[in-house]
Amino acid sequence: MAIYPDTNRTMISRIIRGDEVAWSEFYQVYQPVIQLLCRKAGIPESDSDDVIQTVMSRFFRHSDTYIYTPERAKFRSYFNRIVRGAIADYYRQKDPAMVTDRIPESPADAPMDEEEMEIWRKSILDQALHILADRVKSSNYLAFSMTYLQNRSVSETAQFLGITEAQVYVARNRCTVILKELIDECSETDPELNLRMPGKHD
Repeated sequence: MAIYPDTNRTMISRIIRGDEVAWSEFYQVYQPVIQLLCRKAGIPESDSDDVIQTVMSRFFRHSDTYIYTPERAKFRSYFNRIVRGAIADYYRQKDPAMVTDRIPESPADAPMDEEEMEIWRKSILDQALHILADRVKSSNYLAFSMTYLQNRSVSETAQFLGITEAQVYVARNRCTVILKELIDECSETDPELNLRMPGKHD
Protein backbone atom coordinates (compact mmCIF):
# COMPACT_ATOMS: atom_id res chain seq x y z
CA MET A 1 0.00 0.00 0.00
CA ALA A 2 1.41 3.40 -0.96
CA ILE A 3 1.23 6.40 1.30
CA TYR A 4 0.06 9.82 0.19
CA PRO A 5 1.51 11.53 -1.83
CA ASP A 6 3.05 8.44 -3.46
CA THR A 7 -0.53 7.34 -4.09
CA ASN A 8 -0.66 9.97 -6.80
CA ARG A 9 2.53 8.89 -8.51
CA THR A 10 2.39 5.11 -8.24
CA MET A 11 -1.05 3.85 -7.31
CA ILE A 12 -2.85 5.98 -9.89
CA SER A 13 -0.45 4.97 -12.66
CA ARG A 14 -1.14 1.34 -11.75
CA ILE A 15 -4.89 1.99 -11.84
CA ILE A 16 -4.54 3.47 -15.32
CA ARG A 17 -2.76 0.28 -16.40
CA GLY A 18 -5.73 -1.73 -15.14
CA ASP A 19 -4.16 -3.06 -11.94
CA GLU A 20 -7.09 -4.36 -9.88
CA VAL A 21 -4.98 -4.65 -6.74
CA ALA A 22 -4.07 -0.96 -6.99
CA TRP A 23 -7.74 -0.06 -7.39
CA SER A 24 -8.61 -2.10 -4.30
CA GLU A 25 -5.86 -0.33 -2.35
CA PHE A 26 -7.10 3.06 -3.54
CA TYR A 27 -10.61 2.19 -2.37
CA GLN A 28 -9.36 1.14 1.06
CA VAL A 29 -7.34 4.34 1.43
CA TYR A 30 -9.95 6.88 0.33
CA GLN A 31 -13.25 5.26 1.29
CA PRO A 32 -12.91 6.56 4.88
CA VAL A 33 -12.23 10.07 3.56
CA ILE A 34 -15.42 10.06 1.50
CA GLN A 35 -17.41 8.56 4.36
CA LEU A 36 -16.28 11.25 6.78
CA LEU A 37 -17.01 14.04 4.28
CA CYS A 38 -20.47 12.56 3.77
CA ARG A 39 -21.03 12.59 7.51
CA LYS A 40 -19.88 16.20 7.68
CA ALA A 41 -22.37 17.09 4.94
CA GLY A 42 -25.18 15.47 6.90
CA ILE A 43 -25.72 12.46 4.65
CA PRO A 44 -27.21 9.49 6.54
CA GLU A 45 -24.83 6.58 6.95
CA SER A 46 -27.31 4.36 5.10
CA ASP A 47 -26.88 6.55 1.99
CA SER A 48 -23.14 7.19 2.19
CA ASP A 49 -22.29 3.96 0.36
CA ASP A 50 -24.11 5.26 -2.73
CA VAL A 51 -22.07 8.48 -2.65
CA ILE A 52 -18.86 6.49 -2.18
CA GLN A 53 -19.66 4.38 -5.24
CA THR A 54 -20.42 7.53 -7.25
CA VAL A 55 -17.10 9.13 -6.28
CA MET A 56 -15.10 6.01 -7.07
CA SER A 57 -16.86 5.56 -10.40
CA ARG A 58 -16.19 9.17 -11.42
CA PHE A 59 -12.57 9.01 -10.36
CA PHE A 60 -12.06 5.76 -12.23
CA ARG A 61 -13.57 7.21 -15.42
CA HIS A 62 -11.19 10.17 -15.30
CA SER A 63 -8.11 8.48 -13.85
CA ASP A 64 -6.53 8.07 -17.28
CA THR A 65 -6.58 11.84 -17.78
CA TYR A 66 -5.45 12.79 -14.27
CA ILE A 67 -1.96 14.29 -14.18
CA TYR A 68 -0.20 14.73 -10.85
CA THR A 69 0.80 18.41 -10.73
CA PRO A 70 1.20 19.41 -7.07
CA GLU A 71 2.41 22.88 -8.05
CA ARG A 72 -1.05 23.57 -9.53
CA ALA A 73 -3.37 21.75 -7.12
CA LYS A 74 -3.00 19.22 -4.35
CA PHE A 75 -4.45 15.76 -4.94
CA ARG A 76 -6.65 16.18 -1.88
CA SER A 77 -8.18 19.34 -3.45
CA TYR A 78 -8.82 17.50 -6.71
CA PHE A 79 -10.35 14.55 -4.89
CA ASN A 80 -12.44 16.75 -2.58
CA ARG A 81 -13.93 18.45 -5.63
CA ILE A 82 -15.14 15.07 -6.92
CA VAL A 83 -16.60 14.27 -3.49
CA ARG A 84 -18.33 17.65 -3.26
CA GLY A 85 -19.86 17.09 -6.69
CA ALA A 86 -21.17 13.67 -5.71
CA ILE A 87 -22.61 15.05 -2.46
CA ALA A 88 -24.24 17.93 -4.34
CA ASP A 89 -25.81 15.43 -6.77
CA TYR A 90 -27.11 13.43 -3.81
CA TYR A 91 -28.92 16.46 -2.39
CA ARG A 92 -30.02 17.57 -5.83
CA GLN A 93 -31.88 14.30 -6.19
CA LYS A 94 -33.33 14.57 -2.68
CA ASP A 95 -34.11 18.30 -2.59
CA PRO A 96 -32.49 20.80 -5.00
CA ALA A 97 -33.00 23.62 -2.49
CA MET A 98 -30.57 21.93 -0.10
CA VAL A 99 -27.60 21.91 -2.49
CA THR A 100 -26.49 25.50 -1.91
CA ASP A 101 -26.72 25.18 1.86
CA ARG A 102 -24.91 21.85 2.05
CA ILE A 103 -22.22 22.15 -0.64
CA PRO A 104 -20.98 25.67 -1.46
CA GLU A 105 -19.47 26.16 -4.89
CA SER A 106 -15.67 26.14 -4.68
CA PRO A 107 -12.75 25.62 -7.09
CA ALA A 108 -10.44 22.62 -6.79
CA ASP A 109 -7.77 24.68 -5.03
CA ALA A 110 -10.15 26.30 -2.52
CA PRO A 111 -8.78 26.22 1.04
CA MET A 112 -10.19 23.42 3.16
CA ASP A 113 -11.59 24.14 6.57
CA GLU A 114 -9.97 22.61 9.63
CA GLU A 115 -12.46 19.77 9.82
CA GLU A 116 -11.68 18.71 6.24
CA MET A 117 -7.95 18.99 6.87
CA GLU A 118 -8.30 16.81 9.96
CA ILE A 119 -10.11 14.18 7.88
CA TRP A 120 -7.14 14.02 5.51
CA ARG A 121 -4.62 13.96 8.36
CA LYS A 122 -6.37 10.99 9.93
CA SER A 123 -6.49 9.12 6.64
CA ILE A 124 -2.80 9.69 5.93
CA LEU A 125 -1.73 8.74 9.46
CA ASP A 126 -3.80 5.57 9.22
CA GLN A 127 -2.04 4.74 5.95
CA ALA A 128 1.33 5.34 7.58
CA LEU A 129 0.48 2.98 10.43
CA HIS A 130 -0.61 0.29 7.95
CA ILE A 131 2.68 0.64 6.09
CA LEU A 132 4.61 0.48 9.34
CA ALA A 133 2.79 -2.73 10.29
CA ASP A 134 3.74 -4.23 6.92
CA ARG A 135 7.40 -3.28 7.26
CA VAL A 136 8.18 -4.69 10.69
CA LYS A 137 7.60 -7.95 12.52
CA SER A 138 4.16 -8.29 14.08
CA SER A 139 5.66 -8.52 17.57
CA ASN A 140 7.58 -5.28 17.02
CA TYR A 141 4.47 -3.48 15.82
CA LEU A 142 2.50 -4.78 18.80
CA ALA A 143 5.20 -3.52 21.16
CA PHE A 144 5.00 -0.11 19.48
CA SER A 145 1.20 -0.04 19.39
CA MET A 146 0.77 -1.05 23.02
CA THR A 147 3.35 1.33 24.48
CA TYR A 148 3.15 4.28 22.07
CA LEU A 149 -0.42 4.32 20.79
CA GLN A 150 -2.25 2.66 23.69
CA ASN A 151 0.09 4.06 26.38
CA ARG A 152 0.48 0.72 28.18
CA SER A 153 3.50 0.14 30.36
CA VAL A 154 6.67 -1.45 29.04
CA SER A 155 6.51 -4.15 31.70
CA GLU A 156 2.91 -5.07 30.83
CA THR A 157 3.78 -5.16 27.13
CA ALA A 158 6.86 -7.31 27.68
CA GLN A 159 4.87 -9.78 29.76
CA PHE A 160 2.08 -9.94 27.18
CA LEU A 161 4.47 -10.51 24.27
CA GLY A 162 6.82 -12.81 26.17
CA ILE A 163 9.90 -10.67 25.51
CA THR A 164 12.22 -8.57 27.64
CA GLU A 165 11.61 -4.93 28.46
CA ALA A 166 14.79 -4.04 26.57
CA GLN A 167 13.34 -5.68 23.46
CA VAL A 168 10.15 -3.66 23.87
CA TYR A 169 12.16 -0.42 23.97
CA VAL A 170 14.15 -1.42 20.88
CA ALA A 171 11.01 -2.36 18.95
CA ARG A 172 9.18 0.82 19.93
CA ASN A 173 12.11 3.05 19.03
CA ARG A 174 12.60 1.38 15.65
CA CYS A 175 8.91 1.71 14.78
CA THR A 176 8.86 5.32 15.93
CA VAL A 177 11.76 6.18 13.62
CA ILE A 178 10.09 4.53 10.61
CA LEU A 179 6.75 6.22 11.29
CA LYS A 180 8.41 9.62 11.65
CA GLU A 181 10.19 9.12 8.32
CA LEU A 182 6.87 8.34 6.61
CA ILE A 183 5.21 11.40 8.12
CA ASP A 184 8.16 13.65 7.27
CA GLU A 185 8.03 12.43 3.67
CA CYS A 186 4.40 13.49 3.40
CA SER A 187 5.02 16.79 5.17
CA GLU A 188 7.72 17.77 2.70
CA THR A 189 5.30 17.39 -0.20
CA ASP A 190 2.22 18.83 1.50
CA PRO A 191 3.31 21.06 4.41
CA GLU A 192 -0.15 22.64 4.70
CA LEU A 193 -1.44 19.44 6.30
CA ASN A 194 0.80 20.10 9.30
CA LEU A 195 1.17 16.40 10.02
CA ARG A 196 2.36 15.29 13.44
CA MET A 197 3.16 12.00 15.10
CA PRO A 198 -0.08 10.51 16.47
CA GLY A 199 1.06 10.99 20.07
CA LYS A 200 4.00 11.25 22.41
CA HIS A 201 4.39 8.87 25.32
CA ASP A 202 7.14 8.14 27.82
